[in-house]
Amino acid sequence: MVGLNGIETQDRPRRLGQPLGWTTQHRWCWEGKRPQIDTTTEKVETAECRELDWWLRVSCDAMRSDWKNLNDGMSNPPALSFEEVILRFVRIVPGDPSRDFVPAYHFRILLLDGADVGHINFRVGDTNHVRICAGHIGFEIGEEHRGHGYAFEACRAIAPFVRSIYDEVIITCDPDNVASRRTIEKLGASFMDEVPVPEHDPHYKRGSRLKRRYKWVP
Repeated sequence: MVGLNGIETQDRPRRLGQPLGWTTQHRWCWEGKRPQIDTTTEKVETAECRELDWWLRVSCDAMRSDWKNLNDGMSNPPALSFEEVILRFVRIVPGDPSRDFVPAYHFRILLLDGADVGHINFRVGDTNHVRICAGHIGFEIGEEHRGHGYAFEACRAIAPFVRSIYDEVIITCDPDNVASRRTIEKLGASFMDEVPVPEHDPHYKRGSRLKRRYKWVP
């Protein structure tokens, strides 16, 4: 692929949270980064500025197109289950770039007798909202069904599908959410760090101030 000033660039291996098929240029634009420009000189040629502006417009247009393709191109997952839990696929929740939201697979968590005990989401994409707050995997078990390990079983059920898209993903929880921490650690996820929740993120408005982040190899 030809990059700025005709220099050929190559895609790098998929990194944590990076969708399949994304190029280096898309990652720069996605992460809000610009190509490095030599700042040791006081003057930048007008032609180079025009080329940079053109390149950024094209990259951002490509990113928006990729996001739309990601929404449109996501296929229904296979049947997923583990021990006492069956995942019933409900729908694909569209991404919302204006809110830093990515597309997500939404499942209900069912028991073998058909009882609905909660839900689990698998987010496909890589934004600050996902990396810092939401994580790629999110789950919730109804209060009356907690304490039976259903969240763990739901994560084990969804693991093969997650593995078909990512080599590793991020899972987060609030530091005081002991049940979620136990579930995540039982999965064998590795603790990464504890980070502050940005004030503009929806999780902040819900009262979250810190997030524990884990790396999970499904």
